[in-house]
Amino acid sequence: MKIIDEHYQYMRESIQRLGIEKIKHHKADLLFRVNGYGDIDKRVRWDALHAAGLTPWVCKHLYEYANDSHIDTALRHIMADLGID
Repeated sequence: MKIIDEHYQYMRESIQRLGIEKIKHHKADLLFRVNGYGDIDKRVRWDALHAAGLTPWVCKHLYEYANDSHIDTALRHIMADLGID
C-alpha cells in the first residue's frame, strides 16, 4: 500500500469516529435505495471519507504522492479493519 502509515492511521481514526454502525446503516440504505448502482462498497468507502471531513486533508497531503487508486486501496483496508466490508 502506497499510503504511509501515519496517514493511514489518521484516515482510519477519522472514519472510525463516524461510527461503524452508522456506516453499516448507510451501506444497507444504499443497497435498498439504489438498484443497479454498481460498486456500492466503493461508494460507501468514499462517502465515509467525505463524511469524515477528509477531502481537504486528502487534497493537501495524499495527492502529493498518491492517486485515487492508492487512496481506495487504503480505504478498502480501513473498512476491513473496522469490520465494514
